[in-house]
Formats: sequence, C-alpha cells, structure tokens
Amino acid sequence: MSAVDSFGAMGLPAVLGGLDPALSSLLAFAKAIIVHELQTAWAGVAPDEPWAVVNETFAADPTKRIIVERDLPALFAYVPGGKFEDKGGDGYQHEASVIKLLWLFPPAARERGALQDLVVRSIAKALSKALGDGRHVAWTSDEDAALPEEIKLPAAAPLGDTTYAGAALDGAVGAASFAKPSRILFTTTLGDWNVADPITLNATLSDGTSQREEVYLTSATGPETVESAWIYSAATSFAVPEQPSAAGLLSIGLASAPGSEYGSLISQAMGATRVRVTGWKRETITITRTGGQAMPFEGACFDVAIEETRTRSAATYDYPALPAGDGMLGSIVSQDGLTVEVSE
Repeated sequence: MSAVDSFGAMGLPAVLGGLDPALSSLLAFAKAIIVHELQTAWAGVAPDEPWAVVNETFAADPTKRIIVERDLPALFAYVPGGKFEDKGGDGYQHEASVIKLLWLFPPAARERGALQDLVVRSIAKALSKALGDGRHVAWTSDEDAALPEEIKLPAAAPLGDTTYAGAALDGAVGAASFAKPSRILFTTTLGDWNVADPITLNATLSDGTSQREEVYLTSATGPETVESAWIYSAATSFAVPEQPSAAGLLSIGLASAPGSEYGSLISQAMGATRVRVTGWKRETITITRTGGQAMPFEGACFDVAIEETRTRSAATYDYPALPAGDGMLGSIVSQDGLTVEVSE
C-alpha cells in the first residue's frame, strides 16, 4: 500500500495528532465565528460573566470527561456514529456522519434564562450562515497562514532609484513561484518615505501572463503596509524610487492566499465534500466535575452533517504506471464477435 493515503482530512498511516483533523478544524472555525459574530451581544446578555463567549474547545464527548468549570463556556465536538457507502467501481469511498457540536453554558444561574432565549438560536444562525458560505473572514487555516511571506527581506530605504531582482530578492520566497497565488505586500517602518513616486513591480499573473503595476506608499513617515491590486503567482522585479533618507526599512512579502483573504475554505481543511448545519436543540447534560459530584449543565447541541471521501487510484495501491506508447491497450472481443478497441 502507498505510504500516504487519505480519507477526508485524515492521512493513513495517521501521523501524531492526526486522528481526526475534521473535528479540530471545525472547532477552530466554530469558535472564530461565534466570537466574531456574537461577542458584543454576549456582553449584553452576560455582563457579570468573567469568561469569553467560547473559552475552550475539546474534540470529545463532554459526558465522557471531567469538566473544569473555569473552562466554560466551551465547545465540544464528537461523532457518535456514521455510515460508509461504496457504490462500487467508481473509485470512491464515502463516509457520512453527523458531528455533534455542543456549546456548554457557564454555570451562572442568574443568566441562564437569558442565555437560553437570546444566545442559542443566534449561534445556530451564525454557524449555519458561515458553513453555508463555506468560509468566514474570522478564520484562516494554519495551512494558509503558514505560507512563507518574504520576497525581499527588510532593507534600508534606497537613496537612489533601485531595482531589486534575481538574487536581490533574498526572502524565503524570493524570485520563485508562490506556493499559492497572492497579493504582494510592501511594508515600511518609521522613517522618511517618498509618497509621490510609485514602486513599480513586474510579476506573473495566475494565468501566466506578465503584469506591470504601480503601487504608491501613502504615509510619508510610516509605518504602513500597502498591497498590490492584482493577485500574482511569481514576482520578477521591483523598481523602488529614491527615498528622502535611509532611516526606514522596506520589506516585500505576500498577503494571504486569495482562498483565505475572506476566510479559508472549511470543507478543504476538514477534507469534506459537504459540511452543513442540519439542526439544533437545547440540552441538559450530566457531567462529572473535578473534585465534586456529577452536575447537570445546560448546553446547545448543533448537528453538523459531514461527508468525507477517499479516492482510490493506482498510486494509492502502488500500481506501476502504464508504459508510454500510443495509448492503445488492445482489443476485447465479445461472445457475439463484436470487437472493441480499448485506449487509455
């Protein structure tokens, strides 16, 4: 079998911490959405509550773990069951399940009624909207955020017209192709900056065509970051005009990939073909507490339907590649004498 296989977001053999990336991705996404959309409203509902609207996240069933009350309110995600489907011969395996996403209230009796009435349905709507859109500006996956950023490392502002190209692009990206198409950032520190003349960049668009663009700094003293209007796949050169002094530093880097400028794709991070909220309800759950007896906690449970797919291929099984040729593999003759030519 291939050394690297995958089912949804889970690689096989699974690496350390890679048992169920779908749950950890959904928890991070849900927390970001709830905090972004409802933090202000939460302050009005629970003005005396010392915790945030989401304090901790756990990829676990809360009834099967010990709860520390200072972790609340918290989000829990777990999968109670699922089903597998293989339609046979299409090269795909499918797994459909429902993730139970539980938001557990803090143990604040005086605010419990308001929390039930005002918060739960609002969280359901915010999650449904974000998952329906497939992304949200509040959340960027680690994979997108971890792109190398430096095209050119910080350097003193040039005292004459200067063009940076080739080896002068000394950052981690440099003159190489970008890992993902991105906008280009120009970052200045405190100093004296020329805002009358543009920095001229020559770069390659995602479709392979060359583009020349002029970008103006807007702060005569910095610091600031300005970005290109176009999205590029590689940079060729940067012509920087003479600056008033060499007091400041200029660096050139990358913005987030376009896929994450408005939030990363949650389905991609979860390795899912479909993710959606199908329902919600309030629940009372009995949970073991640290240093105390089991206690009922109130929460809101959201059902998130998810479908994950594994693609079977020759590479998956380490089958040898077909020899190069004219594409003709041979002929098949049926019992009635009909001959069919089979090509790649």
